[in-house]
Amino acid sequence: MQHPRLAVLAVASVSLLGAGTAAAQKKAVKPCGITAIPMTVGNSWTYESVDYPAPTRGTEGENKKEQEARENAQKLYPNSFAKVVVTVTAVETKDGVSTVKLSEVADERTLETTMTCTAAGITVSPDSFFYAGEPGGSWNLAFGDIERKGPTFPVSGGKLSGTEWRDDFKASWTRAATKDTAADLGAGTLAIKRRMVIVAEEPALETTAGAWAKSTKIGIETSGNVTIANNGAKPYELPMGLVTYLYVVDGVGLARVENSFFHAYQLAAFTVAK
Repeated sequence: MQHPRLAVLAVASVSLLGAGTAAAQKKAVKPCGITAIPMTVGNSWTYESVDYPAPTRGTEGENKKEQEARENAQKLYPNSFAKVVVTVTAVETKDGVSTVKLSEVADERTLETTMTCTAAGITVSPDSFFYAGEPGGSWNLAFGDIERKGPTFPVSGGKLSGTEWRDDFKASWTRAATKDTAADLGAGTLAIKRRMVIVAEEPALETTAGAWAKSTKIGIETSGNVTIANNGAKPYELPMGLVTYLYVVDGVGLARVENSFFHAYQLAAFTVAK
């Protein structure tokens, strides 16, 4: 089931990478020379759903109140997927820009997504798990007139760089009915503002797939609005407080995600060519 915010407001977000089993043995060419998120054909990451971490920042009473608020919010959200598998299926390079094609399987739902990269950064399509840690994409949704501001992940020397940046997204959208109905599912515009911040260099990260001495924790604050055609173009503001955390291990990719639906995924297995 899709979350109503994505269905009605035309998809605000979706996520990144992981860690896991033995790596491939062959020497591989890395698109754009990037090691932060290895994008060689055949690389794959398998994620499993895990418990979202309990609040710990406030007093005992404040944490209990926040946990109750989370549980109430989750009643409106879809259930998390049990398993997510992301695989690099193709890489095409032209004029210094590489287009990376991904196959993403979330339980029984499969979709094709893309990332593009240059030596300066990676831009992820908004339907990808690597965009905001939200697997499964959206149903029958198409974007047009796309405008992007900033990369999803800035890179220098093949590794993540910077401390704060923006990955804003603007587009028109349409939702198509299935072939069995002539229903009008609407159209409009979507404007997403994403403030990306390196929250911390985590001293250690442990998952089912392995343990690493260091990971980079990225926080994403999301805001924005959606307009629906034939509704006076009145903007609908996205809910406040949408925050996602991505944990990136250089040479492996995204190892853990805590998204704004209070879902968490961690790496269960991976294959990354060396």
